[in-house]
Amino acid sequence: MDGYVLSPIVLKETTNLHPVIVLLSVLVGAEIAGFWGILAAIPVAGVVQFGLKEYVVPRITEARGPESLAPLGRPPGEESPVGVQG
Repeated sequence: MDGYVLSPIVLKETTNLHPVIVLLSVLVGAEIAGFWGILAAIPVAGVVQFGLKEYVVPRITEARGPESLAPLGRPPGEESPVGVQG
């Protein structure tokens, strides 16, 4: 019970990784490299998450450009309904 439920929840708090990612990374690490893969799984998952957040996601959003983002509010020139300010 501790290894499957409690440990991923505790590791989520300390590493900022989702518990499912913790479980999957440990399972994949065990399949690939056995005991040493289990030990290295969480740090590797953290490095992958950092790389995705810092490098991949910003490059994808830059490639699409700001016009691909969903606009907030009403389009310019559209009047607001009666009695609604904004």
